[in-house]
Amino acid sequence: MTMMLRPLPRVVFPYRNAGDIYDGVLPEDRCAERIRISAPATLRRSCDKAFAVELIDISVAGFACKANSGMHTGTKCWVTLPGLGPLQAEVVRNDGFTLGCAFATLINGAVMNMIAARYRVPETN
Repeated sequence: MTMMLRPLPRVVFPYRNAGDIYDGVLPEDRCAERIRISAPATLRRSCDKAFAVELIDISVAGFACKANSGMHTGTKCWVTLPGLGPLQAEVVRNDGFTLGCAFATLINGAVMNMIAARYRVPETN
């Protein structure tokens, strides 16, 4: 007897209706839809000074930023966008020029809408 496995449902994040943004999202899910942005921000690791970075994409689960930083995978950090308080994250990737970070807590859909409205980079075809 062969067992058939069902594929996991794809999680869709309805940014227009942010009230149910967490429905169906597992805490360890880092495969959320990313939005290309160009946003000034600051990043700092614990007990250190903040430095300027440019966020290049963001999702409810994390972000990527241009940063020439020696932060290692697993480093706890805080990112701050203009008009928002600091958001805790953890470095999950560092190629020497770009950091990929996962938020400690998924960000709210209303916050995601605000960031997208202000900083989204138009898609080019």
